[in-house]
Amino acid sequence: MHKIAAKTAILPAALMMVFLFFGNVDHSDNRIIKEAWQTGHFFLFATLAYILTQLEPATKLNRFKLFGLVVITSIILGIVTELLQYFVGRSLQLEDLINDVVGAIAGFLATQIGIQKTWTKNVTMVVLFLVTSIIGLQKFLMVSYDNYQVAKNAPVLSDFETPFEQTRWLQATTINQVTDEQARNGKYSLKVTYNLETYPHSILRQFYSDWRGYQSFNFSVYNPNSENEKMFLAIQDMGHWGIAYGYDKRFNKKLELAPGWNDFNVALEDIRKGPKDRTMQLSKMVSVSFILDKPKEAKVFYIDNLYLSK
Repeated sequence: MHKIAAKTAILPAALMMVFLFFGNVDHSDNRIIKEAWQTGHFFLFATLAYILTQLEPATKLNRFKLFGLVVITSIILGIVTELLQYFVGRSLQLEDLINDVVGAIAGFLATQIGIQKTWTKNVTMVVLFLVTSIIGLQKFLMVSYDNYQVAKNAPVLSDFETPFEQTRWLQATTINQVTDEQARNGKYSLKVTYNLETYPHSILRQFYSDWRGYQSFNFSVYNPNSENEKMFLAIQDMGHWGIAYGYDKRFNKKLELAPGWNDFNVALEDIRKGPKDRTMQLSKMVSVSFILDKPKEAKVFYIDNLYLSK
């Protein structure tokens, strides 16, 4: 049975190998699509490991030697593919190499199901296969669950009361952490530590994107400092990505933050008319950014309860 399946898997493996080097996802794609694409490493190496175990020399090895062969081969092949990807304009990623090895282990475990002498050992192999697959696909599973929460809780954009909400936020120039230190609504908020960058920003990138039919965008920011602070709000729609991210082509607003909680209510009509020489597509909103202007020291703020209202 496994030999037949391995032969059938050769063509899918070849196709996945091609996409590994010549396919890609666009930055505007839904994160489900992006994470599904990232699972390609897991599935490719699971398939390759499955095929490897059914080759004639490998079938003569005992289970432990075969496992070692699969792991070592996946590490070597994973390093080689990462280097080759680098030469076609991709970046080297340790995460991809880890997914390669985890996928190979899952492929090996799949070959051990149904060939054990006792049913308990077969069940053990099934459990190990499922656990390994969950580990390899965890980011895709997390994002899928959080996307479900996004749709379920609309028009709430983010209130940090459900698991994995932090995955909606980018933190290239900040450190984001869901915390119970402060909360405007519920038990949790997002603690944002701004680094000493020119314009450090925390970006909400995944949320309910169709704002039509609502009147205002609401959110709260907690200022733990004893002095007033300034922050800038920037909101993008899909159209902004097509015009080179011009500053005056998006919605911008200066936020005055008194010590403690500050509640904001921004009219969607103001957002729609905010960009210069165009109007925002309220049906295709893509990001909400909270930006500091050249901070002289690291600063901490708390963001909570982002939602739309009528």
